[in-house]
Amino acid sequence: MSRIAIPFLVALLVPAGFAFAGPTMTIVLKGGQKRTVKLKSFDEGGLTYEQADAEHTIEWNKLAPRSAYGARKALTPFDDGVKRKKLSDFAAERHMYPEAIEQLEIAVALGGIDEAGYEKREAELQKAEVAYLRLRIDELLKSKANPEECLAAIKRLKERYPDHDANRAYEAQIQALVDQIAKKKQAALAKKEKKTVDKAMAKLQKRVQAENKKRHKAFATAETLFKESDAAIAKRQVSRVKKKLVEPVGAERYYKKVRKHLRNIARLDRAGQIVPKAELQKQYDVIRDRLVECYLRVARSLMQQRNYKGAVKYVRKVLYYDPIHEEALDMVEEIRKNRITFKVSELTNARPRVTGG
Repeated sequence: MSRIAIPFLVALLVPAGFAFAGPTMTIVLKGGQKRTVKLKSFDEGGLTYEQADAEHTIEWNKLAPRSAYGARKALTPFDDGVKRKKLSDFAAERHMYPEAIEQLEIAVALGGIDEAGYEKREAELQKAEVAYLRLRIDELLKSKANPEECLAAIKRLKERYPDHDANRAYEAQIQALVDQIAKKKQAALAKKEKKTVDKAMAKLQKRVQAENKKRHKAFATAETLFKESDAAIAKRQVSRVKKKLVEPVGAERYYKKVRKHLRNIARLDRAGQIVPKAELQKQYDVIRDRLVECYLRVARSLMQQRNYKGAVKYVRKVLYYDPIHEEALDMVEEIRKNRITFKVSELTNARPRVTGG
């Protein structure tokens, strides 16, 4: 959005004379303590808030930088360019340069600073950010601190200022940091693998392996039936297509068995120590897609035979798994046009009643 458009948008969203109500938020002190409070007001010295029906004031430098910025931003009017400029300075004092530049852009759009002043201040902030990042990186490298934190600082410099000459100074350090991280992860992995010899873990592994074995067997059967439906589809043998895909011994039955075994694994291995939860979800989604395709194949075959009443059942199954499936919704429209009357709620749990024209 252009800076010119921002004041107009603010004028639409914020009524004249709008008074900011004090929002409730969790503030974080520098020591890490948290307080859920109702923000009241602020000045350059600190923040005033309400907690347990009593008002308190805390100096800005006693709050964690991001918490201080968040609180001040929450109390800063949307349409006050001068206060937005002050918020930008406040962020810069806490080395939050991206936020400082963002607020500066809003300030110039609202007339809190002129274009010349904006360009000068933006250049100052960018220079200060580069200097701060370089100092931070150098300190981390010197102290041999957490390599992930150091690499993140180098990455931030490169992402924020990709063409700056300062990036070349750290090119040689990147690979060393990556190696340190890899070594650290390998040590953690070795420690994790050592824990698997524990009796309880071994027992859990055995149970998960048993479920996996059943899952693979059911999946192989389902895939065989699914592939065997190709020939029936080509010959337009609707009854055979249904038999392979959805009848009591069709692929649908075995795909659902796979889903059951995946759920069993998730219950057994709640912490994801043996099978990562992301992998389980990925497999679960694959089976969902296979089930959808089973129902689509039957629905397509019935639609070709103009058996719209029969197709409804399988379109409904598709929309159960994917309520916005484009092809299934197109089938709904085709059925409607062919004067088949049914409730939309039977397909998507929605209303109202839809009838053919």
